Amino acid sequence: SEKPPAPSPAEEAEQAIQKIYATAAEGDYAASYDLLSQGFRDREGVPSADAWGGTFSTLQSIEFEQGPDAQVSGDTATVTGVTIATHTDRTERNTATWTLVNEGGEWKLDDIPSFQTEPI
Repeated sequence: SEKPPAPSPAEEAEQAIQKIYATAAEGDYAASYDLLSQGFRDREGVPSADAWGGTFSTLQSIEFEQGPDAQVSGDTATVTGVTIATHTDRTERNTATWTLVNEGGEWKLDDIPSFQTEPI
């Protein structure tokens, strides 16, 4: 049997962003936290998976309405997308740009340079 083709770096970065939010919505904060770069953890002040999870306490589900679409340059990926986030008390559309870095062969979220939220 033939092995499926390995995902491209762009596909891997897109999958990482999806996984960060999907696992957070499921309450698997450790899996989500594993996909954050050390720089992101330090800058955002999230020293642990529990601290990261606290930012998602009302999140129930998240779906990508557009994207994610990644552009890769070396060890950096810029990902854009639009998500629909369902919280316990609200639903919102988020238009975002994420920056990922390749740490040890794995894409990690390093920055969120743009994040616009509108209630729906």
